Amino acid sequence: NSGFTMIWGVPMLPDNSSGSSSTTSTSEYTLQQGATGAYNSYFLTLAQEMVAGGEADSIIRIGWEFNGAWFPWDAEGQAAAFIAYWQQIVNTMRSVPGQQFTFEWNPTLGDSGSGDLANYYPGSAYVDYIGLDVYDQEWGYYGAPGCSGTTCQQDAFDTMLTESGGLNWLASFAGQQGKPRSEERRVGK
Repeated sequence: NSGFTMIWGVPMLPDNSSGSSSTTSTSEYTLQQGATGAYNSYFLTLAQEMVAGGEADSIIRIGWEFNGAWFPWDAEGQAAAFIAYWQQIVNTMRSVPGQQFTFEWNPTLGDSGSGDLANYYPGSAYVDYIGLDVYDQEWGYYGAPGCSGTTCQQDAFDTMLTESGGLNWLASFAGQQGKPRSEERRVGK
């Protein structure tokens, strides 16, 4: 009854915990298996428990930062499997009576080797929001030798805007899909 909507980051593979540094190649679970429906029971249970727990209208961020190698659901070179698995998850969770879930597709900023992020888009029927994880932690620019102050900060921000898979790309791609961009705010004490 808070008036707020919960946003949940949900791992795509059963053996993952947030912050894992393992990659898909070291996991016994794979995107390809997920694409066949092998893990649908996990997502069915999750959706049922969320509905029962009063979280039926939550936003679900499935497999966030899928274009980074730091999670087992790293999708580099596996666009078809990633898309098919995403669709399996969404269809399964939407099958639960009482759900009103919305889903956020959420790569991380930049080109981390996955190529064109649009190739990993599951389709507008399966995505409600398009987000991008961006962290203002450009250590290579702030305090770099010979660079200081607002000039370096502006250079770092300009890079975040214009790089492949950057903020300008996000705005353009979300607009082309007719989807709102998500906005996350981290609030400190």
